[in-house]
Amino acid sequence: MNNRVKRVIALALLLFCGFALVSPVFVFSADSRPTHNRYNIVLVVDASGSMSETDPSELRFEAIGKFVALLAERGNTIGTVVFSEDVVLERPVTDVNGIEVKKEIVDEIGKIKPQGYTNIGGALTAAITLLDKGENPELDSIILLLSDGNTDMPTPDEQTLSLAQKADAIERARASGYTIHSVSLNADGTASPDELSQISNATGGLFEEVTTADDLENVYDMFYRVVFNSLDYSKNLTEFPSSGVVEGTFKVPAIGVEEINLILSGLAEDYQLTDPTGKTHTKESLRRSTYSSDTFSVVKFTEPLPGEWSYAITGVPGDKIRIELIFNTNLTAHMEVSPPNQANQDAGYLLNDYIDITVSLLQAGERVRDDALYEGFTATVSINGVENEMRFLTAGIDFIPGTVFHYQLQPQESGAYVIEAKIEGWGHVLDAGSITIDVDNTPPVFNENIEHKVYLMPFSDNTAYIDLSTAATDPLGRELRYAVVSSAYNDNEYYIENLELVIHSYSLSKGSFEISALDPLGGSVSFNVYITTVNVTMWTLILLGGGGFIVLAVLGTIAWLNLNKRFYGICYVQFFNHESDEYYEEIVITAPKRGKRRLPARKLPNIGFNAGKCYFQASGKRHVSLKTNENVFGGGVKDKRFRIDGEGFPVQISRRLESTKGIIVRFESQKSGRRR
Repeated sequence: MNNRVKRVIALALLLFCGFALVSPVFVFSADSRPTHNRYNIVLVVDASGSMSETDPSELRFEAIGKFVALLAERGNTIGTVVFSEDVVLERPVTDVNGIEVKKEIVDEIGKIKPQGYTNIGGALTAAITLLDKGENPELDSIILLLSDGNTDMPTPDEQTLSLAQKADAIERARASGYTIHSVSLNADGTASPDELSQISNATGGLFEEVTTADDLENVYDMFYRVVFNSLDYSKNLTEFPSSGVVEGTFKVPAIGVEEINLILSGLAEDYQLTDPTGKTHTKESLRRSTYSSDTFSVVKFTEPLPGEWSYAITGVPGDKIRIELIFNTNLTAHMEVSPPNQANQDAGYLLNDYIDITVSLLQAGERVRDDALYEGFTATVSINGVENEMRFLTAGIDFIPGTVFHYQLQPQESGAYVIEAKIEGWGHVLDAGSITIDVDNTPPVFNENIEHKVYLMPFSDNTAYIDLSTAATDPLGRELRYAVVSSAYNDNEYYIENLELVIHSYSLSKGSFEISALDPLGGSVSFNVYITTVNVTMWTLILLGGGGFIVLAVLGTIAWLNLNKRFYGICYVQFFNHESDEYYEEIVITAPKRGKRRLPARKLPNIGFNAGKCYFQASGKRHVSLKTNENVFGGGVKDKRFRIDGEGFPVQISRRLESTKGIIVRFESQKSGRRR
């Protein structure tokens, strides 16, 4: 999934006080194509008729405009989709370099007048197709979705189609690694946030619900800060004094800031910035890098010199003005873990090996090697959740090349080690990612992804029990456990029980799960489970409505015959576990005398499959059948139905052929039973 979504920490003014290091700032060459902190972006905007009521002042365009204006001057790509019951505007994903292109994009969106219904599925399908065709493959891709409601189409067929398109779009996004962030504008409280939140959760995105259109700008600000890891330097709501001039200062760190964004919300007649050399940059000289709307202006200054800056904003005395400073950063953290010792390459990491973990700063994608620029930064590494400080290595000492933070791990126990690291300083919180290594342990091996089709029928709970044991194998023969890593479905629609994924509700017509198979020491491998549902309700109703009485008569006759066949004997069941020395008593099943006799699930330990769904079926003869709800092994054969003869011979039933636990069933017939 997308690992570039970072945490954002507010940057207080005092944080930078006294910081006056001076160093060269990275400057893009004319031919450079930056990829750090850049994205392919598709803006998906709802233009259904209800938007005229939920956002009558069209503040959504101001919010989107500010989001776009804050983007780095060069290096991002943007496409747009505006939709109601159809897609009414598509703009291909193209490079966005400069203020004029940004204005053109927002103005084009703002020209679409609200009308019609809400086709979220069609809109997401169009957005993903735009990314598939036009994304820069060097960048991660995000979709930013704004809607004031749920899928709402004029006819049942169109509604069904839109929901199917939504399910397919979620799967395409998950497969391609596209992250969908969404905002639900729920001004009147009638829209359920569940649909948009599910879309974002399924793709690793952010979701926010706002109840007033005025809050949209704050939400888009939040999205920008989190997605782009920018630094929120300061906010200042004030009014112009009698002199008509508001003045202030701020400091730019020596590393990591590639752009200054001065945001002025209110009426400012004039403004100027003065850099650390004393040079003044006027409103006119900054005109080509200023994005202005009806309510705000974003003044962008690229390649800023480090040190103390000042600003002077001119306006009408008494008028309110909000001044914000946001720094676009180009600083990231990179972690490396040393490979296994050369002598142990085949065996992997072993106990008591020395494993070197190093973390370094990258500026504009290049490793920072100047020791002075690391001043004020600290690094920590977390080993299986336990945080440790890292030691700073200056260039030329020890055996680690370059300027890095270092920690040496010497594992004392076998198992999986999850290594996470971060660098903090001067307002930055830089996540270096996560690496998992296995020490003295052979992790599970991937076998196959699982595809499962569910036929949704009326008068049925439609619960699916999906055997996960075929997807991965433990080379050492240990029993694996399973955990859901991510899912397209809502959390309350499924659970894992023993070796099964159990799905009891279907909010999507198709969906997938990423599941991790873990061994007892924490070693793991991931696989996917793909679910497709087929709704047969209509055909069932047609069948029942047309020749239904014949079908019901036949089914009723079969059910009556099955329910009235006698048990001419006694059924027995016994749990076995070859790995333990415990002895388990045989359980006698005596009632009822006809039809079915369910297994006593409460009296049986975990047998590896659902005992509550298994039963003996009478035959009226000197044998019975054992029926299960899934394919299991009995007498070396895999099936859901097994004949148990009446001579009392035991039949072993287990989930897998080589299972060490399961049940032993047998049937002892009585002399009065009819001969076969």
